[in-house]
Amino acid sequence: MNPMKVSGDEKIVFDFLSSRGLVQRGQIDEAIGFHKAKTIRILNKLIQKELVKKERAVPSTLYSINE
Repeated sequence: MNPMKVSGDEKIVFDFLSSRGLVQRGQIDEAIGFHKAKTIRILNKLIQKELVKKERAVPSTLYSINE
């Protein structure tokens, strides 16, 4: 990960994903304390930067580091 590519909150989410593997958005909210909208916004930015990938799983969407 290029540290110049991410903000402070993005790094917090990225580091959490790095330590956990596949996680649901709600797990990120609970562990970090962000509201749903903020977590989704951060995840979408990380996906756009190709640092995180979204995996569709029924019934929840899972997120992980894009390796």
